[in-house]
Amino acid sequence: MREYSLQQIKSAYTQKKDWERQFPISYFLFRPISFYVTCLVLSVTNSSSKVAWCGFVIGLGGCTSLLFLSTLTIWPGLFLLIIYAVSDAVDGNIARVTKNVTYYGKYLDGVIGNIIEGSYFLCLGLGLSQAPGDSYFLNSLLVIEQNNSITIILASIIILGRLFSVIIEGCYDNMIIQQQKDEGIFKESLQAITATSSFRKNIWFLIYNNLNAFNLQLIVLSLCAVLNIIDLFLVFFTLYYVTRFCTTLIFFTYRAQNRLS
Repeated sequence: MREYSLQQIKSAYTQKKDWERQFPISYFLFRPISFYVTCLVLSVTNSSSKVAWCGFVIGLGGCTSLLFLSTLTIWPGLFLLIIYAVSDAVDGNIARVTKNVTYYGKYLDGVIGNIIEGSYFLCLGLGLSQAPGDSYFLNSLLVIEQNNSITIILASIIILGRLFSVIIEGCYDNMIIQQQKDEGIFKESLQAITATSSFRKNIWFLIYNNLNAFNLQLIVLSLCAVLNIIDLFLVFFTLYYVTRFCTTLIFFTYRAQNRLS
């Protein structure tokens, strides 16, 4: 098995480096950690898909642990989800440094990411519904005492808001690609530098976009756990994903009307 140096792993990262600058938690924390973990993993396997599947199992373990907040507390689940987040960066590092970036790998990365990063909200909501004593924020509003299922409702709204936002954006991207193919101007390369948003210099856009980043959400959830306001995490992101759905629908419908008509 060929050996790769830390410098080679870092150099291969240039494909996504500029894009990831928009996400400080990933760029300055998770990605640097992933370089060192990649060195260790490469001594065992150079298969990015194996790492992705292993991360998927770890992520599922983290989500499952959140279902048992009343007995396990939130920390085992959070720890496993953080490991999953690092592994998500590691499989990409391996694919790039070994020059084995594939469409299957991109598919796998997207599917696993959407499953874990979407479902952990519901698992958290279900776990809180079984441990109302941990719902300090909602208890103070006398909501939990009236209906323990409120956290499940909040989590469900988050999932729907996140899901439909992804669907809307995906529909727009697919139509743009189809239009470019029809016009004979479509170009795609797995090795191409990942494009950044034209709004990246707008601080409000960066804040808005970063709130959708899984790595940042884990940091926020950890802080909420320390402060014993885990349920406030669900309340905040319910408001965020409702806003994101409305914004995504309006923005991409407007763009589609101008670019696809």
